[in-house]
Amino acid sequence: MSGTSSEKKVNFERMVRESLDAGKEVYGEAETKRLTGLNDYMFKGTHLDSEEIKVKKISWKTDYKRKLISDVNVFKENTDTKPYETVAEAFRQVYGIKENVGRQRKLTEEQAQQIRNEPRSLSDRAVAEKYKISQTLASKIRRG
Repeated sequence: MSGTSSEKKVNFERMVRESLDAGKEVYGEAETKRLTGLNDYMFKGTHLDSEEIKVKKISWKTDYKRKLISDVNVFKENTDTKPYETVAEAFRQVYGIKENVGRQRKLTEEQAQQIRNEPRSLSDRAVAEKYKISQTLASKIRRG
């Protein structure tokens, strides 16, 4: 990657966003160093106070346990999140299911009267689609 530091930052952020949108895991590796202690000496046989290098995998992929409050900033240490209220809410968001899918459940008296006033030349199926109700309910309302 060539260019200025800001170009690198933009390209990296774009790469992370595109990978997250595609559902791929995005990760980076970081080395951490620590001094060994008594447990390391006793169980691993390493010398006391020697450096131990460990490679950690840092991932930006969501675990679907929390929802984002603000946009993801890959250069910020923490991203603001809050837990889902219910399992159903998490399921709907993860799989992209809309809140109110399906047909309308209740009609107002005004809507029922409009259905009764529809011309008889219009089929029950057409009326049902227009008012987002079942064909059976449209038929029952029209018969009285």
